[in-house]
Amino acid sequence: MAPSPYAEKARWGLDLLGKSYIEDRCAPPFHRTALKRIHAKNTVPALMVNKRDTFSDSQDILGWVDSQLPAHQKLFPTDAVQGPIIKDFCKRCDSKFAPEVIAFLHTFLPRRQWVELCTKGVPDDQAKKFRWMSPFIFFMFKSKLKINPANFKMSVKRISQFFESVDHLLDGGKNYLYGERMTAADITFCSIAGACLCLPEYGGASVNFQEAPEEIRDHVKKWRETAAGKFVQSLYKDWRKRRL
Repeated sequence: MAPSPYAEKARWGLDLLGKSYIEDRCAPPFHRTALKRIHAKNTVPALMVNKRDTFSDSQDILGWVDSQLPAHQKLFPTDAVQGPIIKDFCKRCDSKFAPEVIAFLHTFLPRRQWVELCTKGVPDDQAKKFRWMSPFIFFMFKSKLKINPANFKMSVKRISQFFESVDHLLDGGKNYLYGERMTAADITFCSIAGACLCLPEYGGASVNFQEAPEEIRDHVKKWRETAAGKFVQSLYKDWRKRRL
């Protein structure tokens, strides 16, 4: 799905690897048919390699990318100390950070803009069906994830706390979160944070900052000025954009 931070994480890893791939974008709930066709799980992203091997989530996809990289470019270092720390950081980003970002972006986002995000790059017939079904899907999406104004403040608070923790990791002018080169930690954090910072260089479909509701823009401005926010913007402009 184009706006998914998990899909952006997988896309970033594949672009880093430098091998060509075909991106099959789907709008919910049409992704289920595509996933069933390649014997994957029920969530995106999923990757099929050589029409044989299937990897069913963003972390597994990054793991496969890592297995294809030379030793000096490994995303998951084999170091006994740093390796587990990076894996734990990625896990926390996926399970704690990303859900709050999704809730933050979609609480006040109008259905029209949500439909535009979800249908970016999908086949025309699928986009037409999705637009017709969108009132029901939009309602179910918000209900399932408990997205509402009452929970919005909590999402903002938790996202701010995550940015503060990354500020500390970057203390001293570091170029990367762990070590002297890019790892899975940088890719995971930037893929998720890039969505809530509404960056134009985002690889999928991001909320247009100028068209975003005021409730979103106010917080995005603050996060962009943090050390973590500047770090994400720098990697997207200086590294990610060139590969897109």
